[in-house]
Amino acid sequence: MPLEPDSIKWLTSHFKDSIKFDEPMSRHTHFKVGGPVDAFIAPESREDLTQLVIWTHSKGIPLLIIGDGTNLLVKDHGIRGIVVALVNCTKKISKKAGK
Repeated sequence: MPLEPDSIKWLTSHFKDSIKFDEPMSRHTHFKVGGPVDAFIAPESREDLTQLVIWTHSKGIPLLIIGDGTNLLVKDHGIRGIVVALVNCTKKISKKAGK
């Protein structure tokens, strides 16, 4: 089930440059395979990630959290819901921990 217009509006307003709709997962897997996901988000902070998880749970939207895609195979028909890549926000967490 594709995302509803209200959900797209909320996601766009909160994640601006960090979100891509109908994004081919082949761009985010080591083996370069996989169909589109409804929304692909790489949050910039732990706070953004927390807000997204709470929001998707409240809306009943499927959420898949991934790393950098090295151990991921995605079918050609893609993924329904939202895929969250932790690559951006984990870099910031690691930098804070390493102070």
